[in-house]
This record gives sequence, C-alpha cells and structure tokens, in this order.
Amino acid sequence: MSSTELNRVQLQRLLTVGRSLVAELDLEAVLGQVLEAARDLTGARYAGAGIIGDPREFGDRFLFVDVGEEKRGRIDPPTGGFLGVPVAIRGKSSGNIFLTDKEAGAEFGENDEEMLIVLADWAAVAIENARLYEEAERRHAELERAIEGLQATAELDSELSGVTDIDRVLEVIVKWGRALVDARVFTVLLRKEDQLVVADAAGELGSDVTGRGLALAHGSALPDAYRARESRRIAETDPIVQVALEIPHTEMLVSPLVFRGKNQGLLVAFDAVDQDHFGRDDALLLDSLATSASIAIANAESLEQEKLRLSIDSSERERRRWAMELHDETLQELGALKVMHENALKRGEEDLTRQMMERAIEQLERTIESLEGLITELRPATLDDLGVRPALDALIGRMADANGLSVTRDIDLAYDAGRDPNRLVPEIEATIYRLVQEALNNIVKHAHASEVAVNIAESADSVRVRVQDDGGGFDPSAISGRFGLIGMRERVELTGGELEVSSRPGQGTRVTAKLPAEHVADGDGNGAAPS
Repeated sequence: MSSTELNRVQLQRLLTVGRSLVAELDLEAVLGQVLEAARDLTGARYAGAGIIGDPREFGDRFLFVDVGEEKRGRIDPPTGGFLGVPVAIRGKSSGNIFLTDKEAGAEFGENDEEMLIVLADWAAVAIENARLYEEAERRHAELERAIEGLQATAELDSELSGVTDIDRVLEVIVKWGRALVDARVFTVLLRKEDQLVVADAAGELGSDVTGRGLALAHGSALPDAYRARESRRIAETDPIVQVALEIPHTEMLVSPLVFRGKNQGLLVAFDAVDQDHFGRDDALLLDSLATSASIAIANAESLEQEKLRLSIDSSERERRRWAMELHDETLQELGALKVMHENALKRGEEDLTRQMMERAIEQLERTIESLEGLITELRPATLDDLGVRPALDALIGRMADANGLSVTRDIDLAYDAGRDPNRLVPEIEATIYRLVQEALNNIVKHAHASEVAVNIAESADSVRVRVQDDGGGFDPSAISGRFGLIGMRERVELTGGELEVSSRPGQGTRVTAKLPAEHVADGDGNGAAPS
C-alpha cells in the first residue's frame, strides 16, 4: 500500500490508533478502539470483532459498534456491503474484524480493505499484549494468594507447634480455616465409627453443632467426598447434610483429611462471605490447610493414645506395688495373728491365753498403723483438702522422722504465696506430690543418704521440682525398674512436663522436673487431685 492511496487524515488516524493500541492493555478497550477507527475510516455503519480465546483463561470476546450505540450480541443482517479480515496472532487465526453497510449504499473498496488489514495487524499485536498482561496479572494475583496461603499455613503450623490437646488443635483449625477462605461457617468432621461427626465448628451458627453426625451410609455429598478422598466444591444445598448437621447453606467447599493413608475426615467450608462462590484459590488454600490440619490432628490423637497407654501402665504398676506391700507386710502380720489365736485356743491355759491376747493386741496396733500408712500413701486427705504444700510438709515430716533423714525444704507456690487465687489443677498437684514421694522412697530404699534437699519453685508458666540427696548415687544408664524412675517419668510426661535424673556413683542423685503451671479456672473450684 502506497501513501498516495490514503489521504492525510486517514494516515494520521491510523498512526494515532497504532500508538494508542501499543499503550492499551485492556482487551475490551483494544477491540473498542480498533472498531471505532475502522468504522470512522471506512464510513461503515457497523464494525464488529470476534476473538477466540481459551475458555479456561479469557474466553471468547465479541464486540459490535454501531453508529449510535455499542452493543454485544447479534446484529441485524447487513443491508449494504460487507468486508472482513482475519486477526492472526503468532501466525494463527484468532478471530475476525468485519464491517457492514458502507455509507450512501456504496461498496467497500481496496483502500478500505488495506486500512482494515493494517488495523487487524495492529489489533493482533495489541490483543496479544493485552492477553499477556491479563495473564501476568492473573498469575500475579494467584501468586499473591498462594503466598498469603503459605504465610497463613506457616502461622497455623507455628500456632499448632507444641499443642498436644486435641480440643485446642481443633479450635485453632476452625478459626484459621474460616478466616483463610472467608466462609460463613467452617467445620472439622472426623470419622467416629460409622459417622462423620462435627468435632468443632466456627462461624455464624444458630446453636452448637459439635457432636452432630452424618451417617457414612448416606448417599450425600460429604460421605461421597470422604469415600472418594477428593476435594470438591458443591455448588448447591445438600438436604441430607442440612438436616443432619443443622447448618443451612447454598454451597460447600470440601477437602479431605488424610494422613499416612488414613482417612481421618473432612474440612468443610459453608458459603463464601464476600463473593458469590468459593474460587479456585480458596480450594487450593483449603487443601493446604487440610495437609497441616491432618498432621496436627494425627499427632494430637497419637499423643492422647500414648497418654492413655502410659496412664494404664502406671496404674497397673501402682496396683502391683500395693499388692506386694499388702502381701509382704499386712497379710503376713494377720497370718501371724491367726496362728497366735489358734495356739492360745489349743492350750487352754488362762495365763498363756492372756499373754497371747496381749501380744495379739500389739500386733493389731502395728497392723492398723501399717494400713493407715498405706492409706495415706494411696490418697493423702491433706492433698485434697488443703493443697500440695501442706501435703508435702506432712509427707516430708513422716519420711524424715521414720528414717532419720535431715530434709530441708524450700517450697514457693503461687497459691500459697498469695500470687494466684486458685490452686494448681489437680493433675499437677498430684504429680508434684507423687514425684517427691517416689524420690524420697528411692532415697530411703537405695541411696543410704543422710541429707536431702527438696526445692519447688513456681514461675509464670512452669513449676520446677528438685529433690537432691548426698547418697551413694548410681549409673543412670543402668536404671532398673526397681528405682521407680520409669513411673516418675511417665507421670511427668502425662502432664506435658520434662524429667531429668542426674547421678554418679558416690556423688548423690538429683531429680529435676519441669511441669506446666496450670491453675484451676475461676469458678471451677479447687477440686480434688487425682491419685
């Protein structure tokens, strides 16, 4: 095309459109400018464009420009001439630009076609730039969303780090889950036998839904997703779910909780708050959350099971110990008493019978004292009624008097010092008492010590217990069950604490424990400490 074929105004308009298209990054605006220029330069009434796009990204774009209006959709059949040229992007036809109804009933000429070809070529470049920009913006938004999700899940992992209580784990998950996908209601459903049960929930709930279950046998959306182990967006109300869980909804976003091949349950978000529906980004964020949540839930449940096992083992060990005490002392004393009575009856001598009865009374008194001591060891009433310090004072006094020990004590607890209005929770009080009791028993039985120091100090978040003696010591690597250290360690670990035993032959032993300083909540009472 030579410059003589176009007048100055047309050339200037083409150059102006070309410059503006290079700067324009909005696809709709690009098409609009091309069509306006094509219509003005050729005198057409209608100018239209159809651009074929990837429906997963941009979709098809259709735009028509009329002399009096701009509209999308179909146009009336042309009554005049028609001119169309392809829009080729990277050598591939990606649509068309066309003109109809040239003014005054004239036909479109060669100049019109040449100008439309130029516009189509420029449009192809501008459309490709706009597409690349839109894709870059979309990916940037996805990246920002992904980073936001990674930051959120990292913060979630940090908040769950060290949390071993399953209720607290579930509380954190539903709180974070609801905020992450901006859901009206967010729930954790865990499998319990043949049901999916709401373990915890957060959001706009009319009543407490925790504990409500949905039978796995039901052919509804959530059991189906659980069996399939698939993430799903369910864009409709499920009547069975709505009735069983009593959570009204129009949409659900579901992600499975799977850990090491075990199907634990589901995370379910109900209804997006600030948008029409949950998006692809929300699904990716929920899947990321489900990965962290499944690990946290599995760890907490595993720890709960381990605590239960340790508790059972510890209880069985205690039962065996007391059975041996009763058998070796009380039962033998009662057996001796029985023999004395039988001998007295056989002889029938009044003086001898009197002597044996007096000895029997002495034996009964010793047996009663022994049983009283056992009962005190099993469940000291002082611990329940007054707290751990008075109970320890009584224990240390008995052990020192009975065994000739010199015991110094330094006990600083927040409740006794007036720094906290509530006692420590029963589990911690019982653990402190049993730890000192077992350590003193070990000293009496094995250490051959003369001096013992008991130190207990409570800080803002922990209670440190230390029992140290000047006895013979031992090699900790050769610890035997008879020392009772296994039971001590298990009891401390059940509270979430730590135990350290330091000893060397000939240099005494130090037992140190760090326990959480958990106090009874206001209004709950001080309660009785468990055995």
